[in-house]
Amino acid sequence: YDLFQNHFFAVMVCIFCLVRAECPAGCTCNKNGAVMCTGSIADIPSPMPVHTYHLILHATHVRALGKDELARLPLITRFAVTHSGLDALHPQAFGQSQQLRSIKLSENNLSSLPSPVFMGLSLLEELHLDGNQITSIDRMLFEGLVNLTELDVSRNSVTYLDADVFRSLGSLRFLNLGRNLLARLPPALFHPLARLQHLMIYSNRLQTLEAGAFDGLAELRELKLHSNRIQSLPPRLFFFTPELSTLTLSSNALQNVPERTFYHLPDITKLTLFKNPLTAGMLDWIWDHENHILDDPTCQEPFELQNISVATKRVMGASKPERGV
Repeated sequence: YDLFQNHFFAVMVCIFCLVRAECPAGCTCNKNGAVMCTGSIADIPSPMPVHTYHLILHATHVRALGKDELARLPLITRFAVTHSGLDALHPQAFGQSQQLRSIKLSENNLSSLPSPVFMGLSLLEELHLDGNQITSIDRMLFEGLVNLTELDVSRNSVTYLDADVFRSLGSLRFLNLGRNLLARLPPALFHPLARLQHLMIYSNRLQTLEAGAFDGLAELRELKLHSNRIQSLPPRLFFFTPELSTLTLSSNALQNVPERTFYHLPDITKLTLFKNPLTAGMLDWIWDHENHILDDPTCQEPFELQNISVATKRVMGASKPERGV
């Protein structure tokens, strides 16, 4: 028994030494298979521990990912290249890595993505493309990503989205399109996203929203539309989002909101409307729901209420309007 125990200990020491020896310069490797590399490396280092499942390349000089770049890491499920100046992806960069669950390519210089680059990644759950220079997204880019739950395309320069670009993403829970250059959204763009819970479209150039834009999003809880140029809301826009608890409409160009726009939101706890040129007609709803207004909208009409904060309405001696006035 002692001989066996000593032999087992010696084998474990050898394995530990082998794992340590395989960790490339500029990288940190732990015994569980996570590897993080930084510094002046320009390619994925080699050799890499054979049991690597999570590889992070952060603040490196990796500018491109070639064909089947991760093929020599058969166990990898999580891959990230961040803050590295990455500007090119081979169409088959992930072709032999269909086991991937997470890809993060945040804070790089990508301006376009080849449409087949994520093809076959049916197990992928997270995809982060935020903080790049992407101007357009091919309608087939996300095709087949049926298990994707989180997609971040924020802080890019996307000007247009095809109506079918999200058609495969029925499992999506989180979608961030914030800080792009979108001026218009196709009417049924979000309809395939029946399980979506968080939708960010803030800081774009939207002027209008199509009727029925959010129909079918029965699980939606958070919708951020602030810092756009939205001038009006179509009737019944939020009638089919009963779970919505956070809605931001601040910093737009809204003057009026259609009657009963917010009446079908029983769980709303945060609604922002500040920095909109709201008319006095909005006061009726605000008075009845002031416990949900967590900001400080001001009125532009009538003249005597111009620039008066809704939050100070009672101080100014204003009285609650009668229904229908």
